[in-house]
Amino acid sequence: MKWLLGLVLLGFGWSAAQAAVPDTIHYQGYLTDSVGTPFHCTLESCPTPMVMTFRLYETVAGGDPLWIEVHDTISVKQGIFHVLLGEGAPLTDDVISGERWLGIEVWQQGEMFPRQRLVAAPFALRAATADNAGDAQTLGGLPVENFVQSDNPGDLLSESDLDDVLAALGYTAGPHFSGDFTDLSGVPADLADGDDDALSSLLCAAGEVAKWDGLGWTCSDDIDTQLSEAEVVAFVEVNGFALQTAVDATQANITALDNSLAPVAKDGLPADLADGDNDALAGIACAEGEVIRWDGSQWLCAPPSVLETSTVATRPPCTAEIVGLMYYDVETDWMHVCTGTTYKRIRTCVETCPAAATVICDELVTNDCGDTCGIFGTGLNVSQCVTTAVACGGPVFDNCGNDCGSVGTGPNPTSCATAFETDCGETIVDACDHACTGTGIKCANGDCIDGNCVGTSCLAVLDNGLSTGDGTYTIDFDGAGPEAAVDVYCDMTTDGGGWTMVFLPTTSNYQDIDAAGYTASPATLLADATEVILAHRNAANQILDGKWAVMDMVEKWRTQAPMLYNSETTETLARLMTGEKVSVTAWYGYVDWHAMCGNNNWDFGGVRGQICLEGIDAPAYNNFSHSQQDSCVSTSNPSYSPSCSADRRFTIGIR
Repeated sequence: MKWLLGLVLLGFGWSAAQAAVPDTIHYQGYLTDSVGTPFHCTLESCPTPMVMTFRLYETVAGGDPLWIEVHDTISVKQGIFHVLLGEGAPLTDDVISGERWLGIEVWQQGEMFPRQRLVAAPFALRAATADNAGDAQTLGGLPVENFVQSDNPGDLLSESDLDDVLAALGYTAGPHFSGDFTDLSGVPADLADGDDDALSSLLCAAGEVAKWDGLGWTCSDDIDTQLSEAEVVAFVEVNGFALQTAVDATQANITALDNSLAPVAKDGLPADLADGDNDALAGIACAEGEVIRWDGSQWLCAPPSVLETSTVATRPPCTAEIVGLMYYDVETDWMHVCTGTTYKRIRTCVETCPAAATVICDELVTNDCGDTCGIFGTGLNVSQCVTTAVACGGPVFDNCGNDCGSVGTGPNPTSCATAFETDCGETIVDACDHACTGTGIKCANGDCIDGNCVGTSCLAVLDNGLSTGDGTYTIDFDGAGPEAAVDVYCDMTTDGGGWTMVFLPTTSNYQDIDAAGYTASPATLLADATEVILAHRNAANQILDGKWAVMDMVEKWRTQAPMLYNSETTETLARLMTGEKVSVTAWYGYVDWHAMCGNNNWDFGGVRGQICLEGIDAPAYNNFSHSQQDSCVSTSNPSYSPSCSADRRFTIGIR
């Protein structure tokens, strides 16, 4: 709500001893809304107390305040409020000295403008004079020129000298006046005999007046204070004034007389008659209905050129005998002329050409007679305001440069979005949705390949809500990097999903020590992976035995598959299915062994290979890199059975 302050009174209040200059200021104001309605907010009627902030400045606008005080429980009654400034923040001399301006803010809605100039009350002015008595301009009300200065006391009158001067001036010494009326001399007679106040006992009703009836004062109605209409008329006539009705009647008679007089009676003979008239037409005799017409050299009789009638019904037939006859039809306001066979309408005009700006752009300007003015209109021509012919977003003008007040909707290659701003596979468009060249490549993750966003991992696909379940996905492991996108199998359901399968055996009997490597080896994902899943899966990649193990990523597994190492053991953390992770030892390599998972040392005399986790009964893998059939067993079953097959494979996934 906007506030207005009006009828503001400023003055110094009395908050200190009466003899001292006050250090507080009474401030009373009148508060209304922006349409002038008084604001009402007492402590009983207002749910939110009225809060006002007062500030003193050195300038009428801008600058920092010299003094600030907040009043938070102000009562406003029908617009009027009162506060005592200086109660909370003292008004010191340095604050109120000099020219000061008061700013007021209501309910933290911004300070009202303009600020009010702070002026002093009489008490403060008087105090300022007393403080500077050394610079007083009068003494006892008399100016300085009424006094003289003297360093010699002998120059001054003594008391006895003053008595002599007063006596010489006619003054007589006597006692002081007692204040008693009877001690006065020379009292007028009408006061000396006292005053009995003859009207003091007269009690009149409301509206009555005291009236003298010839014998005494009585109460009477307040009448005879207004003249009647007859009395006014009589007063006017007696004093020689003319009534308006008489003036109007006289003026009407004068006007009627003026209208009845011929011009010659008022202005005299026209100049062309005053010099005589030789009556040149007196000798010409014409037939009935003919008129006198000047043929350029003489006056001759001729048929009438204008009918005296004014209607079509009374005009004569148009024949060769009356060619040129004209008449005016008062009903249609048209002139007509006889051509010898028919009447044609005569168009009247004044040959005025309108301003070019009043005629639409490119239209030929003609006058009111239909003649061309030799210019074309320059006014707005909305038929030329074609938005589709203007590039998208551009201003639309007609052919004369008039602003049509609209913007173009046509194709605008300069406003086409970039491929990076357009979603993968979507057609690139301009600001008005016109198709531009190419399609977008914008993807939240991965690259745009063949119009589809390819994730950077199976987990990224899952997290972005693009998963369609377990299956093969196109993955671009390094996003916009140099690695090409590849198709990999993603386990989207086991243990939370998002597993990228990096080892899905293509045979059940790897015989060479360097054959059992990763079937998918994304360097970027291997470098970033944090977990590994080990499981036996069938040909449909479904987990067998209802068992899998999840372990923390082994650093050496980031650079190559564990089957390609000679003989390694690594301490790490792992869990079986959804259990808690525990410390385990990962055994992996292609050399021979006496017993799985640490029951005996590696046997470096041959090759056989094993991958197992010592510490939990996890899915295991052995006999790879050996002519014997690969085995898909578990840590608790360190044998060669069951053997791996197309429907039982040892797999590795990462995420």
